Amino acid sequence: MDGILLNSLNKKILLITVAIVFVGLMTHSYRHGNNNHQKVYMHEVQKQAEKRPLGDESLNYKSPMDIEFLTLGEVEEVLEKREHERLYINTDPNFEKKVENIQNYMNRRNSPLKDEARYIVIMANKFEIDYRLVPAISIIESSGGLRLYRRYNAWGWGGSNGFTFENWEHSIYVVSKGLSGYYSMGLNTPERMAPRYNPHTPNEWGAKVRMVMNQIGPEL
Repeated sequence: MDGILLNSLNKKILLITVAIVFVGLMTHSYRHGNNNHQKVYMHEVQKQAEKRPLGDESLNYKSPMDIEFLTLGEVEEVLEKREHERLYINTDPNFEKKVENIQNYMNRRNSPLKDEARYIVIMANKFEIDYRLVPAISIIESSGGLRLYRRYNAWGWGGSNGFTFENWEHSIYVVSKGLSGYYSMGLNTPERMAPRYNPHTPNEWGAKVRMVMNQIGPEL
């Protein structure tokens, strides 16, 4: 009887030992395989981080272990910047000179729009209007954004109602697009658009805008 019990106990011990060894082998195999997958994954991440295909600061990979994924809004912003570069910057041989002319003039006037010169030129190219028109009108209407009666509205856009904008890019976009509407009606100079833009003193307004445009620089 004792022999039978002993044999049964030995079998249980053997089974437990085999189970422990099996679990240990499986755990090691899993960890080893997972490490290999992780190494391959991190190698790919490192390659992507080194490439920085967009050449944009918004792709801010601090390290392969600390990836900052772009939000949908950030992705759209990067794509928009690429599109702007392709269509409205690279195609304009005078782009940098236009930006420089606006920056220099707005700097002299201490205008907050000096920091938006690049975007002003992009929008001018996009909507096919004179690059000097948006900054010139802002000078006449609000001293270049120094005296606003509506948020980010340096152009008196909307007349007595007055539009309120989210930021400078928002207002520059809307105003540039609106001025392209004047162009589509043949009102492609400040003198021609003056009776609609400022019907109270059109001759004076048109002359002042033209003067500022000439001070900013040549047409280019």
